[in-house]
Amino acid sequence: MYLDSLNWLAIVAATIASMVVGGIWYSPPVAGKKWMEITNFNPETAPKPGKVMAKATFSNFIVAIMLAGILQRMDYQAFVPGALTGAILGAFLVGPAVWPNYGFEGKSFTHFLIHMGNIILGMAVMGSILGSWA
Repeated sequence: MYLDSLNWLAIVAATIASMVVGGIWYSPPVAGKKWMEITNFNPETAPKPGKVMAKATFSNFIVAIMLAGILQRMDYQAFVPGALTGAILGAFLVGPAVWPNYGFEGKSFTHFLIHMGNIILGMAVMGSILGSWA
Protein backbone atom coordinates (compact mmCIF):
# COMPACT_ATOMS: atom_id res chain seq x y z
CA MET A 1 0.00 0.00 0.00
CA TYR A 2 1.33 3.38 -0.97
CA LEU A 3 -0.22 6.34 0.78
CA ASP A 4 -0.01 8.51 -2.34
CA SER A 5 -2.18 6.04 -4.26
CA LEU A 6 -5.10 6.20 -1.82
CA ASN A 7 -8.18 8.29 -2.53
CA TRP A 8 -7.92 10.82 0.30
CA LEU A 9 -11.23 12.46 -0.49
CA ALA A 10 -12.94 9.08 -0.15
CA ILE A 11 -11.08 8.51 3.14
CA VAL A 12 -12.33 11.83 4.52
CA ALA A 13 -15.88 11.07 3.31
CA ALA A 14 -15.73 7.60 4.89
CA THR A 15 -14.51 9.11 8.17
CA ILE A 16 -17.36 11.63 8.24
CA ALA A 17 -19.92 8.97 7.27
CA SER A 18 -18.75 6.72 10.10
CA MET A 19 -19.13 9.59 12.56
CA VAL A 20 -22.66 10.19 11.29
CA VAL A 21 -23.43 6.48 11.74
CA GLY A 22 -22.17 6.73 15.33
CA GLY A 23 -24.30 9.79 15.99
CA ILE A 24 -27.38 7.95 14.78
CA TRP A 25 -26.45 4.68 16.50
CA TYR A 26 -26.03 6.30 19.91
CA SER A 27 -29.18 8.41 19.61
CA PRO A 28 -31.94 7.44 22.08
CA PRO A 29 -34.28 5.83 19.52
CA VAL A 30 -31.57 3.40 18.33
CA ALA A 31 -29.07 2.18 20.97
CA GLY A 32 -28.45 5.35 22.94
CA LYS A 33 -31.14 4.86 25.57
CA LYS A 34 -29.89 1.37 26.46
CA TRP A 35 -26.24 2.51 26.33
CA MET A 36 -26.96 5.43 28.69
CA GLU A 37 -28.82 3.07 31.03
CA ILE A 38 -26.07 0.46 31.32
CA THR A 39 -23.26 3.04 31.59
CA ASN A 40 -25.14 5.42 33.93
CA PHE A 41 -24.42 8.17 31.40
CA ASN A 42 -26.04 11.47 32.23
CA PRO A 43 -25.97 14.09 29.45
CA GLU A 44 -26.35 16.94 31.94
CA THR A 45 -23.24 16.02 33.95
CA ALA A 46 -21.12 14.59 31.13
CA PRO A 47 -17.97 16.40 30.04
CA LYS A 48 -18.09 18.53 26.89
CA PRO A 49 -17.85 16.22 23.87
CA GLY A 50 -15.24 18.25 21.92
CA LYS A 51 -12.11 16.31 22.87
CA VAL A 52 -13.87 12.95 22.77
CA MET A 53 -15.28 13.68 19.31
CA ALA A 54 -11.84 14.76 18.10
CA LYS A 55 -10.37 11.46 19.32
CA ALA A 56 -13.21 9.49 17.72
CA THR A 57 -12.77 11.33 14.42
CA PHE A 58 -9.02 10.72 14.45
CA SER A 59 -9.56 7.02 15.23
CA ASN A 60 -12.10 6.68 12.43
CA PHE A 61 -9.68 8.43 10.07
CA ILE A 62 -6.97 5.86 10.87
CA VAL A 63 -9.45 3.00 10.34
CA ALA A 64 -10.51 4.52 7.01
CA ILE A 65 -6.88 4.74 5.85
CA MET A 66 -6.23 1.11 6.76
CA LEU A 67 -9.50 -0.09 5.23
CA ALA A 68 -8.76 1.86 2.03
CA GLY A 69 -5.36 0.16 1.82
CA ILE A 70 -6.84 -3.28 2.39
CA LEU A 71 -9.55 -2.75 -0.23
CA GLN A 72 -6.98 -1.42 -2.68
CA ARG A 73 -4.66 -4.38 -2.07
CA MET A 74 -7.53 -6.84 -2.51
CA ASP A 75 -8.73 -4.92 -5.61
CA TYR A 76 -12.21 -4.64 -4.10
CA GLN A 77 -13.40 -1.56 -5.92
CA ALA A 78 -17.16 -1.84 -5.59
CA PHE A 79 -19.89 -1.06 -3.08
CA VAL A 80 -20.80 -4.58 -1.88
CA PRO A 81 -17.27 -6.05 -1.54
CA GLY A 82 -16.20 -2.88 0.29
CA ALA A 83 -19.16 -2.99 2.68
CA LEU A 84 -18.73 -6.72 3.36
CA THR A 85 -15.00 -6.36 3.96
CA GLY A 86 -15.61 -3.52 6.42
CA ALA A 87 -18.30 -5.45 8.28
CA ILE A 88 -16.27 -8.68 8.39
CA LEU A 89 -13.15 -6.89 9.68
CA GLY A 90 -15.26 -5.11 12.28
CA ALA A 91 -16.94 -8.29 13.48
CA PHE A 92 -14.04 -10.75 13.25
CA LEU A 93 -10.96 -8.59 13.82
CA VAL A 94 -12.03 -5.67 16.01
CA GLY A 95 -14.64 -7.65 17.98
CA PRO A 96 -12.35 -10.44 19.21
CA ALA A 97 -9.57 -7.91 19.84
CA VAL A 98 -11.66 -5.77 22.22
CA TRP A 99 -13.92 -8.46 23.76
CA PRO A 100 -11.42 -9.41 26.53
CA ASN A 101 -11.34 -5.77 27.71
CA TYR A 102 -15.06 -5.95 28.45
CA GLY A 103 -14.52 -9.08 30.53
CA PHE A 104 -11.59 -7.66 32.48
CA GLU A 105 -13.53 -4.45 33.15
CA GLY A 106 -16.67 -6.34 34.20
CA LYS A 107 -18.78 -4.84 31.42
CA SER A 108 -21.80 -6.69 30.12
CA PHE A 109 -22.17 -8.52 26.85
CA THR A 110 -24.96 -6.06 26.02
CA HIS A 111 -22.50 -3.19 26.40
CA PHE A 112 -20.09 -4.99 24.05
CA LEU A 113 -22.85 -5.64 21.50
CA ILE A 114 -23.95 -2.00 21.51
CA HIS A 115 -20.42 -0.83 20.73
CA MET A 116 -19.83 -3.60 18.20
CA GLY A 117 -23.04 -2.72 16.37
CA ASN A 118 -21.67 0.78 15.85
CA ILE A 119 -18.25 -0.51 14.82
CA ILE A 120 -19.55 -3.09 12.36
CA LEU A 121 -22.08 -0.74 10.79
CA GLY A 122 -19.59 2.14 10.69
CA MET A 123 -16.91 -0.01 9.04
CA ALA A 124 -19.44 -1.37 6.54
CA VAL A 125 -20.40 2.18 5.57
CA MET A 126 -16.72 3.13 5.34
CA GLY A 127 -16.02 0.11 3.17
CA SER A 128 -18.95 0.83 0.88
CA ILE A 129 -17.70 4.38 0.29
CA LEU A 130 -14.06 3.39 -0.11
CA GLY A 131 -14.93 0.44 -2.34
CA SER A 132 -17.20 2.39 -4.65
CA TRP A 133 -15.08 5.51 -4.74
CA ALA A 134 -11.77 3.85 -5.55
